Amino acid sequence: LHCLNKPLLASELFRHLYAILGKDFPVTTSESRPRPEEPGQFPDFRVLLVEDNQINREFATVVLEQFGLQIEHAENGVEALRILAAKDKDLVLMDVAMPELDGLSATRVIRACERGATPEACRVELPLEKLRARLGGRHLQIVAMTANSMPQDQEECLAAGMDDFLSKPFHRLELSSILKKILLVGPPPPMTPKATSTPATKKINRDDRVGPIHLATMVRGHLKEVYFLEDERINTIMHDARRSLDTTIMEAEAALGRGDMATLTDRAHKMKGTLLQLGMHDFAEMARRVEQQQVRCGENMILGLEAQLGFLRQNVLDLC
Repeated sequence: LHCLNKPLLASELFRHLYAILGKDFPVTTSESRPRPEEPGQFPDFRVLLVEDNQINREFATVVLEQFGLQIEHAENGVEALRILAAKDKDLVLMDVAMPELDGLSATRVIRACERGATPEACRVELPLEKLRARLGGRHLQIVAMTANSMPQDQEECLAAGMDDFLSKPFHRLELSSILKKILLVGPPPPMTPKATSTPATKKINRDDRVGPIHLATMVRGHLKEVYFLEDERINTIMHDARRSLDTTIMEAEAALGRGDMATLTDRAHKMKGTLLQLGMHDFAEMARRVEQQQVRCGENMILGLEAQLGFLRQNVLDLC
């Protein structure tokens, strides 16, 4: 009798099938497993990663490091523009939803400075003269990164002046394709909105409540398969993710308690991005429902949102 725990890992299912058929399960070695592109494929290219979510920054940094890129971080559009006023970059990976100055607004400022024009009035002070001096006459490649991947979201990015689009959580093969197109081949043609299809990744679903050990195992399997991470890096990311999610859920619950729906929406959006990177798609869907303040038909909104946040908190505690 063979027993399988749900949700399944593909490798676990195949291991049992091989046992039933009386065959040896093929062991994947470091030589046979698909590996990332060789380090240093993009030597000396300078990338500015603009992302306000710490866990998303960690994931993106892991992948970018595998390509041998020089990476600098900014947590919002204001920080990004101040860095660009002082340093040359070959590529900007720009989150869209950020505090202080979002990615769309920051991109509009960059494009205006490239033309030597004055950007629209901004509520924060920016080094516009330095930006115009450094960016004037150039076209800095900017790739949007967002968890909102509907055609209208792509249209917004295109209208703001972005060159390409990555849906979060992005697959490393998608990033590799864009890096080759921009850094090795040259600037791509203007982006046109298209239907997005993220390469299949293992989805970690909630049946009723995933057992603590199995949930952690599922996340670890996802991180190894999708990002080629070693155990030490996985441990660090899972620890940071749990701490970040716990804080964000607590802030969302406090915002709900005082009726601050704007903060609740912001924190739920942050949760969604982190959960997607971890491969926890059903949990991310629940965060999306909180973000959009959706509850079951006939359910009291406050009680429904409280229940969803409580469920998320309960399962986050099982991450490590």
